[in-house]
Amino acid sequence: MLKYESKFYIVFLTSIITVLSIYNIVTLLFYLNYISIIPIALQLPILYCIYKKRKELKLFVKIWSIILLIGGIAGWVSIISTLGLKELDAEFNQESLGIFNLVIQSLRVMIPIYFLMFLNESIVEVNEASNNKVLSESDIENSV
Repeated sequence: MLKYESKFYIVFLTSIITVLSIYNIVTLLFYLNYISIIPIALQLPILYCIYKKRKELKLFVKIWSIILLIGGIAGWVSIISTLGLKELDAEFNQESLGIFNLVIQSLRVMIPIYFLMFLNESIVEVNEASNNKVLSESDIENSV
């Protein structure tokens, strides 16, 4: 069983995962992009674990964050290589240097770093036995 120490962290995580899941499901259904099955297969279990407060949530968040971080770093490598092509006066894709792409790639690096940095402080595993503890008479007398 998990305890959520930071409401912001869980709400932000749930929001990001939900938006990305909807995006991937739409991409799968309307554009028949079958590679979208891979992120869906990781995002939906994260949502389930958040809802059920399952201990596997921490592992899933770590895996998802690392994959997203690798994608963000790869995006920045692409942007830097495009800048190199521009300096060499070679052909390059002008859209990859657009502000929208720069913002998206930056978010793909910053968001998983946030989730990895604050994972252990925001999601704490609690012992179920301590939650179900029955108070004895002496505990009740001591609390009064």
